[in-house]
Amino acid sequence: MTTKTSMFVFAGAVALGGASATTASAADPEQKSALLTIEAYDEQYSVRTSDPEVIQRAEELLKSGRDAEGKVVPHGALVKEPHADNPGYMWYIDPKSFFFSEVSSRVCDEPPSYVKPGRGSWESGYLCPQGTRVVQVDLEH
Repeated sequence: MTTKTSMFVFAGAVALGGASATTASAADPEQKSALLTIEAYDEQYSVRTSDPEVIQRAEELLKSGRDAEGKVVPHGALVKEPHADNPGYMWYIDPKSFFFSEVSSRVCDEPPSYVKPGRGSWESGYLCPQGTRVVQVDLEH
């Protein structure tokens, strides 16, 4: 997949209601961040976010137990290097790109363990697995 196509997938997801413009200020000591643990295809991966809307949505999803039916899809741009926030993988999600939506694309709908060089999500630079649920929200200040 080309970079142009990858950006089209991301731009399409943004147009369909994702990628909040709300971002955390590094100078705001009251700003919460959260490490979200998401289960996808019986596997787990973690995403850090400081977006208050995303944190609130994750807490709501955790309390409700949603959404193994695929109605809520986590989206995020891949950073292709290991990170302590997402142990066991060669990638992590760019915190500024992460959001929840109700749509997905086949190009980025994969189990976390499939995100490897030569595979769809790795090549598109984006992950958006369906049939997921939030299993943990760890708040930090």
